[in-house]
Amino acid sequence: MFAKLKKDTYFFILFFYVLIMVLDESNYKYNSYYNVLAFVGKLVIFCFILVYIKKFNIIQIKHDIFIFSLIFLNALSMFKNGLEINMILFLLMILASKKMPLYSVFKVFLLSFLIGICFIVLSSFIGFIPDTLNVRYSDDFLTLFILHTNRYERHSFGFQFSNQVPFVLMTIYFLFIALRQQKMKMIEHVIFEILNFIIFILCGSRFVLIIMIMTNICYVLYKNMHKYFLRDQFFLSIKKVTFIIRNIFIIGAVFSFACVLFNAYVPTKFDSVLNFRLTYALEAIKYYGIHLFGSGFDAGTAQGAIKVIVDNGYIMLFMQRGILFAIVLLLYWTEIIHILLKKNNFYMIIPILMIALENFVDYQVLSYHFLPFMCIFLHKEDRLLFLKLVNRKGVKNYGKYNKNVYQTQRNRRFKKGNL
Repeated sequence: MFAKLKKDTYFFILFFYVLIMVLDESNYKYNSYYNVLAFVGKLVIFCFILVYIKKFNIIQIKHDIFIFSLIFLNALSMFKNGLEINMILFLLMILASKKMPLYSVFKVFLLSFLIGICFIVLSSFIGFIPDTLNVRYSDDFLTLFILHTNRYERHSFGFQFSNQVPFVLMTIYFLFIALRQQKMKMIEHVIFEILNFIIFILCGSRFVLIIMIMTNICYVLYKNMHKYFLRDQFFLSIKKVTFIIRNIFIIGAVFSFACVLFNAYVPTKFDSVLNFRLTYALEAIKYYGIHLFGSGFDAGTAQGAIKVIVDNGYIMLFMQRGILFAIVLLLYWTEIIHILLKKNNFYMIIPILMIALENFVDYQVLSYHFLPFMCIFLHKEDRLLFLKLVNRKGVKNYGKYNKNVYQTQRNRRFKKGNL
């Protein structure tokens, strides 16, 4: 069976991996039969992916040092905190994607993700799994302005938590942007924003609502700026903020710890807007601490020792996985942004910046939702990362700006290195 593995077998493995991970977020998780099937499925995928990596000589220590560092540090963390398969499988799926076209990785991931989501929602409507209803009260401006009341009901539509539905829409939006890039039309953004408001009314996640609106605004502004600036002039104009963009994950981590550790100096109103995430995070840090190899994979969750839920992704990363793993992962994301900056591909950067912002209020930095984005590190020269743009003079440019590309109107042949 393993002898018949082909290179494109990776896409079948990826398809079933994503399907299982999506179902893991649903109320099927409370079914003991499903848990057994899911565990067996993960073991099968684990075996296939190991054989695949070995057969096609995927491993190159020099180029894959970040991935192997994460695997090694996670293994050390497991010796201290107990065994788990999800993280190792997640990292191996990223590693195995290296010889596959990045566009196809995004496409297959999105297809499997959509099928899984539709199956869960349909199961909820039919009654196979419950649609959990959570009633909350909020007096913030956004809730009062849209709902005209401080009471809102949050449906889960078959997922374990109601906020997972908005995260699903956000993930789909980010994947669409990565696949379509400059080809996305205004009507597509409008459709996503309409769905964004509908899901906010039904499921109520203020932060996802804001993140998707910000993503839309950033995309439209960036796309239209090319109508008024030459490509090189545009990037020179934003050179001053490049440092912030490149290090957004590190800045997010520093800012998170500053807000939590100096919680006494943070305005109470700011903490209340965040549903007291800072207060809960401080309680968790005092109890669990921050250690080299983490305090356990249940730390900061409802299954943890003190039942305090921490929603800040940066705090959770350091608390659960440890200082060493967290630092390497933040550097990994930083390098991905650096790769995209060198390609001048801000269409891909925008979703990643929003992931960094969203991680401030939810643990997203290690979510399988963004596996395709994490694959970018191993696809530095993939065609998907290069943009085909036209400036005011009507001259096309592929990828990073190069003045030699801008030729006369009579000779518009491109240098091979830019294609």
